[in-house]
Amino acid sequence: MGAVAKAQRRSNIKLSGNERLASLHQELFLGAFGKGVAFCIDHLGNEVSIDVITDRVDGSVLKSFDEAAQRLLNVGSRKETRVSGFDPDSKTVVRGLVTTGMDQLGDFTGVEYNISQSTSVLTLAADVVANSVHHHLKSLQACKPGCALNTVDAIARHPLAKSVYGVTTEASVMPQVADTIFRHPMSSGK
Repeated sequence: MGAVAKAQRRSNIKLSGNERLASLHQELFLGAFGKGVAFCIDHLGNEVSIDVITDRVDGSVLKSFDEAAQRLLNVGSRKETRVSGFDPDSKTVVRGLVTTGMDQLGDFTGVEYNISQSTSVLTLAADVVANSVHHHLKSLQACKPGCALNTVDAIARHPLAKSVYGVTTEASVMPQVADTIFRHPMSSGK
């Protein structure tokens, strides 16, 4: 796909900056936060306040969680990004402004959130549940490498299966972004 993009380039300008690699920790938070927002909107309406409580994490991780939450709640909003690059033809540095945005992606203006840290019994319980689900899905991968994990079938035998929100009923439904980015090496890529 990279070769196709290069072949269709309309300019020889080489953009500056390194592409930021995706963070699995941030993507997992984004998925959980997104499901939390969806659950609250589905069951409580558009005006909600969400308290996210994590165990102790580095300041940089906490900041990445906040960035992920902002990115989700502002999806489609107009964003201006200053860019620079090098024009090999004129041998000069060029600068520009890229504006992006989309309409009709949802209104999350009524969603407020706060992210805090705690070492309470609740964060310990959340760790126990997360480790239980991780063990269940890891065991499933041992039996069926590369199988879809965001499905009803994947979680069906877990003791808390009836409490899981937002899984798909079929693996053929559009995959989650994180499932594509962090695909298991044995996955068929579907």
